[in-house]
Amino acid sequence: MSATPSMEEPDRLFVIPAVTGTITVFSLQGDLDLHTAGLLRRAFLTAPAGRLTCVVVDLERVAFVDSSGLSALIDLHRTAKAVSGWLRLAGIPAVLQPVFRITGLDGYFDCYPTVDRALTA
Repeated sequence: MSATPSMEEPDRLFVIPAVTGTITVFSLQGDLDLHTAGLLRRAFLTAPAGRLTCVVVDLERVAFVDSSGLSALIDLHRTAKAVSGWLRLAGIPAVLQPVFRITGLDGYFDCYPTVDRALTA
């Protein structure tokens, strides 16, 4: 009898929301992948009304991202754009930068070296 893998592993990703003025910042820590992307989506979609317009996702403490994680970020970007808003990425670690460059997502997203820079752009 084989074990059924858990669809989500919430202890592998922490999503910490914070509000700075009219901007919501989601600081992520851990892996953004098939098993954790749903946590980010839910955090985004359960944010208070009006808080999905201007969003910064802080990736500084993300150790790994796969196609499911990238897809979640793309979905959130589209959701923000649909309400005339924006989503910016901040602090992409050096280990993840090739993933964004190879996929072309470094040109799709507005990327900033720090949260502070993303907030003031």
